[in-house]
Amino acid sequence: MESMNGIIQNPIFLIVIFSINFILMITFAVITFIVGKAYKQLNNRYTEFMSKLGEGDKVEKILSEYLKIVDENAKKIKSQEEALNRLEANLKKCVQKVGLIRYNAYGDTGSDLSFTMALMDSEDNGIVVNGLYSRESSSIFAKPLVKGETKYNLSAEEIQAIDIARASSNSRY
Repeated sequence: MESMNGIIQNPIFLIVIFSINFILMITFAVITFIVGKAYKQLNNRYTEFMSKLGEGDKVEKILSEYLKIVDENAKKIKSQEEALNRLEANLKKCVQKVGLIRYNAYGDTGSDLSFTMALMDSEDNGIVVNGLYSRESSSIFAKPLVKGETKYNLSAEEIQAIDIARASSNSRY
């Protein structure tokens, strides 16, 4: 027991004990500070979250309302997708390819006043329109196209206008 009293009364032992105690107190203070800061941040986030929920409303009620909104939006999106699909189907039938050739049909006119124009949809259905100009008269006539073909004979200008129209297609439809 006396040896224990001697160790306790030893100044070096007391300095070591106080130093360890001081280090533990500093460590405890730092840990307390870090935990306090983390708690404050978490509390701020919680307060912000709760303030967005409304005044006194139950979380279940709020989530239920949000789920209704999500369901309504899903229905609207589906409806819009269906409308878009209908529009895309209709666009396939619209004029998407145009080819135009101007030429001098008769040697007695001064410039390229005659023309041939091909108007086709995505599947090369449409018409080829010819406008022939001469000093005495003008004529316009059309030939139907199905898949880029017609039962009528095609002139070189009509074939060229159809080829230009086919080449002009840059549509995804």
